[in-house]
Amino acid sequence: MTPSFVWSWQGAVRINVSAHALPRLHSLPPEAKERLQEMLAEIAAGAPARFISEGLLRLHVGAFVVLYTFSPDEQGLTVQHILVPDEQEFSQAG
Repeated sequence: MTPSFVWSWQGAVRINVSAHALPRLHSLPPEAKERLQEMLAEIAAGAPARFISEGLLRLHVGAFVVLYTFSPDEQGLTVQHILVPDEQEFSQAG
């Protein structure tokens, strides 16, 4: 399992970022990071655990795609990957 770091606490919701996604997160514009935090906190706080699927979930934030996992036991989310448009085109071609 990839180590993760606590990025934010939004009320009772913990948002983690994997070591793999951390450099990309730091490169995002401040407004994108703020919007991402808000969106993930709303998802975790508002979704009953039975409606959250296991595995990677996808969230579009402007031009970025965020892949994350949800842990209902811990009421937290972990950002696993952050894709930018060039990476998306590459992964679709391969």
